[in-house]
Amino acid sequence: MTLDGVTISQLVHAVQADDLEQVRAILQARPDLVNMDTRDNEHRVIHYAVYNRSPEMVRLLMQYGADAHKGIWPIREETTAFTFAVERGYDEIASVIREEERRREQATRRQSMGPGAIGRMPGPLRWLRPLDRPTK
Repeated sequence: MTLDGVTISQLVHAVQADDLEQVRAILQARPDLVNMDTRDNEHRVIHYAVYNRSPEMVRLLMQYGADAHKGIWPIREETTAFTFAVERGYDEIASVIREEERRREQATRRQSMGPGAIGRMPGPLRWLRPLDRPTK
């Protein structure tokens, strides 16, 4: 399959078919599709992965930035992929979502804690600025 002109419909079909390699190839070419509305009542592809009870697909989508807390109008909070997993007793999937969210949070923290980060912090830690700079 050529990935020129890849669409959200192709990604939906690959997720529904639980085709991890096809989904990976699509998302490498078009990572923006991972959180796109599928034109099916605002479902995202992660909803389909949860419906299929596929923890591997959920993990892959989460690694590409899927938002498991994006719900469907008009009752968004009750219709997130994470809520579906928890309410239906899909414990393994809920655990995958939590784990991947922790990884994202840790990666974000590591990126924000580069050289000079302490000196940029507001409040009482600002006095540490001189300690955060390399000495000559």
